[in-house]
Amino acid sequence: MAATRFFLYLIFAVLCSLSLNASATGKTRIFYSAYFSGYVPTASLEGATFFGSYAGGLGIRFSSTEYVAGTIITHELENLDADFNLADYPLYFFGLKDTSDLPPEVAKPFDNSREEMKSSMNDPPIDTLKIDGATVYIACSPHCEALVVQESQAEQILHLTSRGLGQNELVSILTGHQHAAE
Repeated sequence: MAATRFFLYLIFAVLCSLSLNASATGKTRIFYSAYFSGYVPTASLEGATFFGSYAGGLGIRFSSTEYVAGTIITHELENLDADFNLADYPLYFFGLKDTSDLPPEVAKPFDNSREEMKSSMNDPPIDTLKIDGATVYIACSPHCEALVVQESQAEQILHLTSRGLGQNELVSILTGHQHAAE
């Protein structure tokens, strides 16, 4: 029941966001949480479908069958101790930091995710980008996985997954700058 109520509030927030800023900027701001949002060209939303992604996240399937989905990662969601530094999450997730210093029950999900990503994405290169007060860790091939860590807060990180959108398109969603669908 609580998950349904949360999802309904999320959809309401998205709809309010669509109506409030779409006409002024030509872009629609999508809120993943109080800390994270993205921007998509309003015109690209014609025929788009909004959907709930895993763990209560929000996804948009565009009319061209491209999609982007975002989920907020927290200590609670990932069953991590409060002293785990979420800024290190992308480093472990993408294998940029060895998990041997973690307890086995914490290391195993990271190791499994990394192996799955290497297999399904053909061991893609990992890029690290700085944008507007955040660091983006991103791997693309043929779909993209990105983790966004903000410098100003340590409570949440954003996990974006996309298909049909590359690194430049994901960065433009995060920053609000030019998007290929425009």
